[in-house]
Amino acid sequence: MSGRILVLDTDVEGDEHVPFNAGLLAAVLAAAPGRAVEFHAEPRHRASVLAALPVVAADQVGGGPLAESGHGNRRRVVDRGLCAFLRARRPGAGDRLIILTTTRATLLTLGLLTACGVIARGQTFAICHSILARLWLPRRRNPILRRIDFEAALRAALRGGHRLVLVEPGIRDAFAARCPDLAPSALLWPHPLPERRTAPPVAQGTDGQPRLGFLGWASDDKGFAHFLAAARTFSSSAEFHAIGHRKPGDGVLAARDHAALATSPREGFWPRTDYEQAVAGLDYVCLFHDPGHYRAVASGVLMDALAFAIPVIAPDMPLVSGIAAEHGEIGFIYADADGRDAAIRAALAARGTPRHAAMRVALARAASSRRPEALAVLIAADLACADDGGRV
Repeated sequence: MSGRILVLDTDVEGDEHVPFNAGLLAAVLAAAPGRAVEFHAEPRHRASVLAALPVVAADQVGGGPLAESGHGNRRRVVDRGLCAFLRARRPGAGDRLIILTTTRATLLTLGLLTACGVIARGQTFAICHSILARLWLPRRRNPILRRIDFEAALRAALRGGHRLVLVEPGIRDAFAARCPDLAPSALLWPHPLPERRTAPPVAQGTDGQPRLGFLGWASDDKGFAHFLAAARTFSSSAEFHAIGHRKPGDGVLAARDHAALATSPREGFWPRTDYEQAVAGLDYVCLFHDPGHYRAVASGVLMDALAFAIPVIAPDMPLVSGIAAEHGEIGFIYADADGRDAAIRAALAARGTPRHAAMRVALARAASSRRPEALAVLIAADLACADDGGRV
């Protein structure tokens, strides 16, 4: 079979997830030359993703804006955006669906629509980001609510023959340990990087103080409190830039003392161009994430560090150690909270040295392995297997 490939994101809006979605879409185009590829999403998000692609690739993409966005799916039982899309463009037997942001509502909807015959068995590839962490939360005691919780939704979708796509080797390993019976249904498509955001590292200047950055949501599970503490401790010897955002109206965060920061988090998202320009000037990215939370959650911040070849300061967790094991030292890793300050001191001392330069080369090498053409090989094989009616 060689039907259409329908790529859709029913959950995100605007600039959220643009690097990931652009990289994945570019990889799908490379994996299926000559096959019709459509991309459907919220209008602003669709425009941002296409703008992040090379012009030649963007011109190959069909599809259009979603008639109804499913934004907010995380609090719903039914994925309204997916339902509206399928009403308008019911897929044929040879078509394949790739869902870029999977929620509990997406999985419940897939299971229901497969049972009703609206979607064929094994027709869908559902990509999981942070939602998979729910497998480690206590399940509901209420038997009715338990039948529609995340694990129940996941099992219903996989019973329909659909494929779960995970984006990091460490996440795949954690999932296999948590749900060994479901592990054969999980595929690995390593977190992609758009082509235009991966380039050989350039020499960093050593004028002025070292620049350390915190990227993305200024939340405690991403380690923002630790970043503030580090800024207060090391502000005399380094600049600390929070190149990220806080939720509008977050009064607690706004009231925190940011005097030690050279850049404070904004309310709402940064424009992508401003964000990338700010990130490119950093010497280190502080990845002070909670290792327990991130055992099954991909990190867009880590991908930004790869894309710009900026060494990290991070706890020892599979997301980081897996890349280092394959490509070489990519930063300064600490075992526990007591070792964080020592890692920062070592990073500051290494700035501008051959060790720092070697880390940047290793990061660029890791980024190259996640370019669309590399991921396309995996996607092409999995699409071919699905077209043949086999399980991957």
